[in-house]
Amino acid sequence: MVRNTEGHHMIEVGKMNELIVARQEDSGYILRDNFSDDEAYLETHSKLQIEDRVDVFVYLDSSNSLIATLETPIATVGEYGLMRAVEN
Repeated sequence: MVRNTEGHHMIEVGKMNELIVARQEDSGYILRDNFSDDEAYLETHSKLQIEDRVDVFVYLDSSNSLIATLETPIATVGEYGLMRAVEN
């Protein structure tokens, strides 16, 4: 668990987080942390209900917005994982 300078819990970027569905948007949901005002966007076609708890991986997009995904990564921050590099 990460705490900010005031000692409050925050969403952990690069890790799995249990977040709560706060509201539905056009193509996904806004998820909130139960202990802070932090929010992350989850783009999904899955049907979720307001107040559902979901386990998501959280990362930052190119504009530093918190993005959540239901996919479990091979490794999270501080872990090692075997991955294959591919050329585009």
